[in-house]
Amino acid sequence: MNVQTEKYFEPVRQINALALENIEKLLDIQLKSINDTTRLGVEQLKSAVDITDADGLKKYITDQTEIVKGLGERFVKDTQAALEIGTSYTDKVQQIVTETIKPDVAEKAKTTAKAAPNSK
Repeated sequence: MNVQTEKYFEPVRQINALALENIEKLLDIQLKSINDTTRLGVEQLKSAVDITDADGLKKYITDQTEIVKGLGERFVKDTQAALEIGTSYTDKVQQIVTETIKPDVAEKAKTTAKAAPNSK
């Protein structure tokens, strides 16, 4: 490839690499959440099986309240992490585009200035 072609493909490559990196981060968040939720669900089923009396039922219900609270907190944390990834991605893409456009605009301005006839 010549230098001109590479110049135009490099920002596309950077954006694609950034997108891939962010997809991996989002998938990691989702997989961890799925694993933790699944493990928690199995543990709760085991706890339900172990209920033998009213006190056991009361403890199970109390534990469920805490578990739901913990899941809510986890959801907020995961959502916040995903939003941060999205914001970071947007900022980096804007930076790549700005860095790509600025040299082109400056070069075109110089070319236009050289081509314009002297008005003196």
